[in-house]
Amino acid sequence: MGFRKALFDFPVFSLKDIKKLFPNFDNRKLVEWQNKNYIIKLRREYYCFEERKRDESFHYIVANKIYTSSYISMESALSFYSFIPEGVFVTTNVSTRNTTKHNTPLGDFNYYHIKTKLFFGYKIIHWEGMSIRKPSRKK
Repeated sequence: MGFRKALFDFPVFSLKDIKKLFPNFDNRKLVEWQNKNYIIKLRREYYCFEERKRDESFHYIVANKIYTSSYISMESALSFYSFIPEGVFVTTNVSTRNTTKHNTPLGDFNYYHIKTKLFFGYKIIHWEGMSIRKPSRKK
């Protein structure tokens, strides 16, 4: 099975995912494929295919995948639920891990630390077979 066929169903794939499927994979191929615009390097060891549809939901998948465990929060959640009319240009997340930022070719992803006991109030939704953590909307 070819590389693209094996990994295209993964919106974001890691070097670990590649090594599971192709144990003898030559990492230099990743640089070559980036130069040919076949794949995009999102951050160290995380990639996606260039031709992948990149809508708002895709950004949420990327956000959850490149820094786990996190969920979409703050301005991004307010925008998702149409509570604010402004455009949001940074995908904002909360995590029990350290506060950090990742500037990627797809956009900027900010992660803010919260205490473990406050890491709740999200639901998992599915996007093209993948799970996304996003805040629950109170009814």
